[in-house]
Amino acid sequence: MKKNLRKILALTLAALLLFAFVAACADNDDPPPAATPAPPPPDAPPPATDPEPQPPPPRPEGVVSDHEFTLEFWSMPTHANEEATLEWLNPILDQFYVAYPGATVNFTLVPWTDAATNLTLALSTGHAPPDVHYTFPEQVWEFASAGWIVPIDEWFPDKDDFLGLDDCSWAGNFYMAPILYSVSTWIYNTNILDQIGWDVNNLPETMDEFEAYLRQAKDNGVYGAWMNLGNMYVLNGVGPFWWSTGVDYIMPNDDIMIDDPVFANVLSRIASWIDDDLMPREAIATLNATPHMIDGEAGATFLHASFLNLEEYQQTFTDWVIGPAIRYNASATPTGLGIACGFVMTKYCEEPDAAAYLIRLMTDYDAQISFNEVVGFMPARKSVPNIFGDRRGFEELTALYASLPQSFGGAWNYKTGVALMSLLAEEQKIYLGEVTLDAGIAAIRRLLEDTVRDN
Repeated sequence: MKKNLRKILALTLAALLLFAFVAACADNDDPPPAATPAPPPPDAPPPATDPEPQPPPPRPEGVVSDHEFTLEFWSMPTHANEEATLEWLNPILDQFYVAYPGATVNFTLVPWTDAATNLTLALSTGHAPPDVHYTFPEQVWEFASAGWIVPIDEWFPDKDDFLGLDDCSWAGNFYMAPILYSVSTWIYNTNILDQIGWDVNNLPETMDEFEAYLRQAKDNGVYGAWMNLGNMYVLNGVGPFWWSTGVDYIMPNDDIMIDDPVFANVLSRIASWIDDDLMPREAIATLNATPHMIDGEAGATFLHASFLNLEEYQQTFTDWVIGPAIRYNASATPTGLGIACGFVMTKYCEEPDAAAYLIRLMTDYDAQISFNEVVGFMPARKSVPNIFGDRRGFEELTALYASLPQSFGGAWNYKTGVALMSLLAEEQKIYLGEVTLDAGIAAIRRLLEDTVRDN
């Protein structure tokens, strides 16, 4: 949902600071979008719940139409390079051309750094727009609310096979067929849990429980957690604390929520954990705390699921367990951090049946497997089993994601993405004690007001 080059550069800078998370949605040198949101704003009607599952539509047998037409398909990099992307895509196009032999699909690879600007310009003006493009939920909501993309429900009677339908929907309609999903959550060193006497089957679920865990760890001579507080709040574990109460810095309607007491409570509490030496001061500047968790310097950290594919977590260090999403208090709703990417159809498409068929081919059972086996994320179809075989953690993450009412917190506004790195800097000043909590909150308020006004 980034609307101009300045915005995407802000997110690019942020993404460059994400250790290996540069591969989220793509194993490539271009940065991914900011971690994506899941729930639509409160005034958007939710999609129907627990509908009767429907079978997928039958594949066309032979030629559907031989008339000549062109589909413009844009995608950000999803693999290590364009050659690898085409290695996945070309067999799908071969199937597509059997049904539509007169068609031509023009594939355009758009760098992440240019994608938001180019897409917004093309879709808002209608100048050389794509018919189909690869995207993520925050763009889905922006583009759907603007009328630039169209619902695809009629071509996906089996849409309930997808995980995270809220991520892909707007105002009760299905817009994005997802090809991948991933989550970030807490991961614990079981050796540390044993050392401090904490029950592995009763991991913290609220901030109070988490603080009790930190204190018990400290009493036993170790840090209970090492957060990535040098990273954006969407990736350092802080965001889910307030998302669980249904708020974010900027709500979808542009309301600024920094004066909600939950923000002062969360920020001051994290600062107190550092002041009380329940968490190392070095955490304030840490981008990737996983080495500290692996080495036993701390018992837990906030981790992106794609790391679990690494040999480091599958063979070298296996004494870990996935923990639940930690919510603000017992009355809050657990929220996790999710990434979803998929394909949408724009309003400019003159061949919707053909475009929908292409999207189906790119998100069917086999395509989900061949795509994610390479990029290292989880397939977005429930019918696809754990493709990572005996790799630990992915079944648990699938269950965690599916059980959360929301895969990303209570709200999201693309303008928050513009300010991510500046917000991080202001948060760090509070943690460091360089400013009082009130002064820090006031600085964040000014920053958010400027961001909403200027964007």
